[in-house]
Amino acid sequence: MKTCIICGKEIGPNQGYYSTEDGPVCSSKCHTEHYWEKIIDDEDRVVIDGNCYSIGREDVSKESKGYNGRYFRIKLFTGESIETTNLRFNDEVPEEYRHILIDNARFIL
Repeated sequence: MKTCIICGKEIGPNQGYYSTEDGPVCSSKCHTEHYWEKIIDDEDRVVIDGNCYSIGREDVSKESKGYNGRYFRIKLFTGESIETTNLRFNDEVPEEYRHILIDNARFIL
């Protein structure tokens, strides 16, 4: 029998579940929680106007890049500037994570 890595619920053999790289999760609610917990741990993420983005590696093909390889300049509130052609949109930060995933950057035009 499998156990949900988020809530600890046992998942029976005839029950559906979501498989993640970290283990099974029992419901869409637990899947969403797992998704956002992984983003919180991601050091290559920025939050701009309540939207969360990840900055991917540059050494991949254009077809594999976020926004089809479009160029972005981002200024972190720490003063650091980032240039990337591999920005990936994660989603709007849900209400329950806004106290953790607060804006930390802005786009530079």
